[in-house]
Amino acid sequence: MLKRTAREFFDNEFPLSMVRDAQSNNLGYSTDTFREIAKLGWLDLSYPVAYGGSGQSIQDYFVLLEEMGRSLFISPLISSNILCGNLIIDNGAEEFKGPLLKDLGNGSTVAALAYAENQTTIPTTLESKIIRNGKDLTLTGVKNAVPFGAIADYYIVGAVYQSEEVLALVNSSSNGIEKEQLPTVARFPRAKVKFNNVLVPEINIFPTKP
Repeated sequence: MLKRTAREFFDNEFPLSMVRDAQSNNLGYSTDTFREIAKLGWLDLSYPVAYGGSGQSIQDYFVLLEEMGRSLFISPLISSNILCGNLIIDNGAEEFKGPLLKDLGNGSTVAALAYAENQTTIPTTLESKIIRNGKDLTLTGVKNAVPFGAIADYYIVGAVYQSEEVLALVNSSSNGIEKEQLPTVARFPRAKVKFNNVLVPEINIFPTKP
């Protein structure tokens, strides 16, 4: 059912003639089509019903991604809704989990997983650090190839804090963040993001595993 509905949707709403237009805009994807997908409940398929999702299996995304690939539809779905969304579900604090998942699910907010460093997709040792300066916690580091990093509203950043690898939820409008769009062959939006003593609320730091 989902496969047929998705195929009909992308055939009608995102024909191949729209691919180049979507890639050439400042955001790197069609926000209108992305919001239409949100209205269909596809952005939060696996999110618990308690957080406004459909409560389905994460495997249901595979069917949707197959049809998106068939239509060459580039979007923040994988990084924002699947990766970041499920990290927040599994590990995030209840104080921000509900509102943020709602915004991810309706397509009004984009999150980006900022983990790779020094051109390495999976670094063996993270160089990004979170340190305590009095009452404040600050994040310093450089992340490469961050998907939709130039336009994301939030980052989930891999870093070391108190000798442990953690994840930190960081608002992209925070002081001390520099973004640089990177050229890619397929025009897939990726960016280098620098964090220079960026303040991080302690509640926004959570473990890499449940």
